[in-house]
Amino acid sequence: RSLNFFSPRDPCDAVRQASDPVIAANCQQAGLPADFAGTAGVIPTVTGGNPDLSEERARTRTAGVVFTPRFLPRLRASFDWFDIEIDDAIKTLDPQAILDICYGTAAFPNSACGQISRGGDSQVSQVDASYLNIASLRTSGVEGELEYGFELAEWFAGASGSVQLHLLATYLDEKLDSPDGVVTFERAREVGPDFGGLPKWRSTAGI
Repeated sequence: RSLNFFSPRDPCDAVRQASDPVIAANCQQAGLPADFAGTAGVIPTVTGGNPDLSEERARTRTAGVVFTPRFLPRLRASFDWFDIEIDDAIKTLDPQAILDICYGTAAFPNSACGQISRGGDSQVSQVDASYLNIASLRTSGVEGELEYGFELAEWFAGASGSVQLHLLATYLDEKLDSPDGVVTFERAREVGPDFGGLPKWRSTAGI
């Protein structure tokens, strides 16, 4: 673990309380008045490893069926449902984000608040930004696959060889991401540098 320094923007400063009723309610619940002046200056923040980390926990549920009809023996169809959830995922947050999440969300107090220390003057004295078991992920959907093959001679007299048709399609029902254990984002249909493209429907075909 290492010690760094940063200048926090205290969410409980009077100016920010006046502009956001959620922040105002949370700060006053924490004992900080509406006219509080957040002037912490430069404070230490702890980053790096954490000996108290526990294992990430995952729950995976799947179900599938394969269909090969007698009336069309060369057809193979399969359908798979999946639901994967990861809890206590290891994540580190920016110290300013920890302050903003603690006081800026309706769920108060939350896990981020335990990483903040205040001195006797109520000013922020330290933020613990080390790795924690705070994140969670969940993804669910359905995947279907169709395969069909036939001999060319069945369609073209005298032809040799065979053709194999293949179609794979995936429906993404949800892709939930909670990097801080408080705020949850729905990533399905999202396009961005961190997650790329996550369309609801995705398919590929081959021959």
